[in-house]
Amino acid sequence: MINKRVLIAIPSFCVGGTEVHTCALSKALIAGGYEVTVCVYFEFEPGMVEAVQGTGAQVKLLRLRRGGKRWDLPAMWRLARAFAAVLDEAHPYFVHVQYMTPGVVPLLTARWHGVPRVLATIHVPASEYGRRRWWPRLLANRLCDAFLCVSRCIEESFFGDSTLFEAALLRGEKKHFTIWNCVDLEEVDRIQARFPGPALRESLGLAGCKVIVMVARLIPEKGAHHLLQAMVDLAARLPAVKLLLVGDGPQRESLSDQAAELGIQRHVVWTGKLLRAEALTHLTAADVAVVPSQWEEGFGLTAIEAMAFGKPVVASNTGGLREVVHDGQDGLLVPVGDPRELARAIAAVLTDDAARARMGLAARRNVESRFSQEQFAVRHRQLYEALMDSPSPAAPACQHVNR
Repeated sequence: MINKRVLIAIPSFCVGGTEVHTCALSKALIAGGYEVTVCVYFEFEPGMVEAVQGTGAQVKLLRLRRGGKRWDLPAMWRLARAFAAVLDEAHPYFVHVQYMTPGVVPLLTARWHGVPRVLATIHVPASEYGRRRWWPRLLANRLCDAFLCVSRCIEESFFGDSTLFEAALLRGEKKHFTIWNCVDLEEVDRIQARFPGPALRESLGLAGCKVIVMVARLIPEKGAHHLLQAMVDLAARLPAVKLLLVGDGPQRESLSDQAAELGIQRHVVWTGKLLRAEALTHLTAADVAVVPSQWEEGFGLTAIEAMAFGKPVVASNTGGLREVVHDGQDGLLVPVGDPRELARAIAAVLTDDAARARMGLAARRNVESRFSQEQFAVRHRQLYEALMDSPSPAAPACQHVNR
């Protein structure tokens, strides 16, 4: 009998792009007849665990404590032992590791246990690794049968070139590819049908307002502080403008203080922490979505989620956001950390109804053509099938798992 068991390994399972990617990957593989187990090493949120279980995957929660420093050998040993026990129980043909920190431990453990096929997906650009940017490249060459990136800009940052995955490419020597992250358009359509924008605006007290939505964890890298500064100009020009900040985080209190100092409290609505489905619901109320990131975004999942709802996006001109948003077509790109330009771009969208409608339609078409769940699923299943059909790798050090 063909072994179609897959173990997806991920450090944490909270609310974020990697977790959403893992849910999409689980759903895609299960639809292709694979048995999927998701192994979470450290912290998790019950709602996200329930979400991945809803795809049909089993979940193993190791509940380990993170090491106190980068090379915490006792913590690495605990992870290796716990992960080895999961391998002994699950007997996977594939191990698919999310992230490279501390992904090297599961990768090495999987190889030592003789797992036939080992894959990895990386979600951040090489700049996040600093001088260690060679490390994932080494892992790709030595430990992985395929090394995936969620955007071309990530792949280029590590390898100097990028290629959207096609099964035929595996016949060559190339082992690194891009498979874009995705959004479930059927889920988006269900949300829009259940929570139409006008009704949601009414319930939130936003009827008659121009509504800006930002969905993000409130941390400095996401740039909400610059958006609040931009709101000063926007409120002066558009008295009925409202900013809906969807999410929570360590910057929440300082951002609230900033809004008070700027005198724009009445223009800002805070939702607090929400489950992902609830957060997505708020996009139906938006006239424009804003992604003012201050760092090199690996992809830009919140951007394509907003675009799937037919919303134009104003985003920082950085990282994967440049790959997602077509400047002037389905949104606008602005310089990083420039509140004045951010305000100008948002105002341009809010004050031109025809352009906003045109951009919204283009945004939805962009997602349908490049970032759908169906395309994501097809590419991953093609990859798995090609790896399963290709010649077996060299004999591994141990053979506990492949039985």
